[in-house]
Amino acid sequence: MSPLAPPPPASSGSQQPPLCGNDYVESTTALPIPALPENAHFLDHFLNLLSRSAKLDTPVTETSLAPPLSGPEGCKTTKLFACISFNEIGDIHPAEEKFAVNFRMYLVWTPHPSEGGVEALSQHVAKAKSEGWSHVSLTDDEISELSDRITMPRISFAGSTDVEIKDPASIRVYDRNGGFLMWNESYTMSFSNFYDLKRFPFDNHRLPVRLQQNHTDSWNKFDLTICSVQMHKDALQNDEWTMNHTEIEKTNHKNSSVNIVVSRQHGFYMMNVVGIMSSLSILGYSVFVFGDEASKESELADRVNTCLTLILTAVAFKFAISDSMPKLGYLTLMDEFFLLNMANLFLVVLVNVAWAMVLPTLETDEDEPLFGTLNAKIGTGTLAFFVLMNINWIRKANQSGDISFDQPQYTVVDKVNWYQSLFANPIFLADAFVQKEEKEEKKE
Repeated sequence: MSPLAPPPPASSGSQQPPLCGNDYVESTTALPIPALPENAHFLDHFLNLLSRSAKLDTPVTETSLAPPLSGPEGCKTTKLFACISFNEIGDIHPAEEKFAVNFRMYLVWTPHPSEGGVEALSQHVAKAKSEGWSHVSLTDDEISELSDRITMPRISFAGSTDVEIKDPASIRVYDRNGGFLMWNESYTMSFSNFYDLKRFPFDNHRLPVRLQQNHTDSWNKFDLTICSVQMHKDALQNDEWTMNHTEIEKTNHKNSSVNIVVSRQHGFYMMNVVGIMSSLSILGYSVFVFGDEASKESELADRVNTCLTLILTAVAFKFAISDSMPKLGYLTLMDEFFLLNMANLFLVVLVNVAWAMVLPTLETDEDEPLFGTLNAKIGTGTLAFFVLMNINWIRKANQSGDISFDQPQYTVVDKVNWYQSLFANPIFLADAFVQKEEKEEKKE
């Protein structure tokens, strides 16, 4: 975990507002949840956490879990907390340099006290309390009226294409902390992304979903902070890719990114490509058992013919699987494996040709097993080269590459639909950080 320390209080000439709360934390990796086992991320849905925290008996002034949703009077920016809820992640196409996602974005904030819409917000808060609910959903007319009176954040997605809004935006007003807003909207979109495939098929990638404030009227009034990322189990189940825990990258108060970290499942390539090509290379060493007498010159020719047949088989195999291989302007690990094993077969051919040329000069009148001795040494030497070459390739494949993972992969659990990671602990997510024992005591 890499906590981001709260900034120091702003001086009179600083544009950075002070951050309230002693124990408030923002992190680029998921925060540990006291009520869950280590690395477990099957928290309840974001909306359920929001509703339960809104019913906590502990007043905001008596908790140090997080600062208020908005800064004190005089602050020029308001904390705008975002939750990205992924329903599907698919169409990860390195060749086309894109990926597609279906997700819902939640934005939570408290309007600044200086804005005129606070009174209207108070009315909705009073309505929620009178009806005994933790929140009240606004109608379209109420949303329009509120939007005219307070500043609404405007978020776009950098690098997105084929954007489709699945349903219109809706707003809830919660009665917690004097009242705060929760805005949400659902999207389906594709993102362009560069894939570095040098380590194919052991490649790992970050798929960034970039959030940015896109309007001059609001981008200096909000500090965009991603506090939660949750994944539906359907988003985690992919036949070709393994989903690792997400990361957060915050550039400034206007730009933040959710990095979906994926790693390719390489089992198919190991069994159907590496396994077959290795078998062809190993079969090349069978030629060193052909014949045991120097007089059988025809058997040396048979060795060369056998190796050439294996080379032609390897070339045909390469063409057969070409549709499964990325077509790039540089070599991948898989390309290196093919070239090294082809070179190994060529080496066996060259060794046997040289063996056929040198053998007549080694013939003697004495009855000595010279042929068998030299044949065994040459075969053992070329086999040692093959083994060392593949050990070096395996070592390169086991290296972490440019992306290393400090967090484990998501593990899908039966009867659990949502998997959530928290990257900040604002007060409205307080229920997630309350120990199980404390919850049981409150129930009693």
